[in-house]
Amino acid sequence: MPLNAPTATVEVQSEDGASAQATCYYPVASGGALVCFNPTGEHLYICDRAADGHHPVARYYRSDKSGLKTKHANVGNGKCLDWNLSIPESGWINYRACNYEGSTALSCSSFSGRISAKG
Repeated sequence: MPLNAPTATVEVQSEDGASAQATCYYPVASGGALVCFNPTGEHLYICDRAADGHHPVARYYRSDKSGLKTKHANVGNGKCLDWNLSIPESGWINYRACNYEGSTALSCSSFSGRISAKG
């Protein structure tokens, strides 16, 4: 990552329930939702930053798959889902954070722009 890349430190909860601190880059936020990326291992972190009853969602494009993808995270306030994408090193991801109530988007950030998957 470039030395001047925006960063965030988040508490990540994997699909198996394990929890750990992680650093990620190029965070984008909307409402209580935050999404950021770590190219080492191609991890997309989908975080809930508000005890508002809503949940965070990542909407993203990736270089090796067609179409807009969506990943909901029901992790609770202060936690993040670690979504391992396994993008080729030559690839990229372009994502946005959305704050959802059920299946309805309440708000969404702008897209991050293409972020390299090369760590």
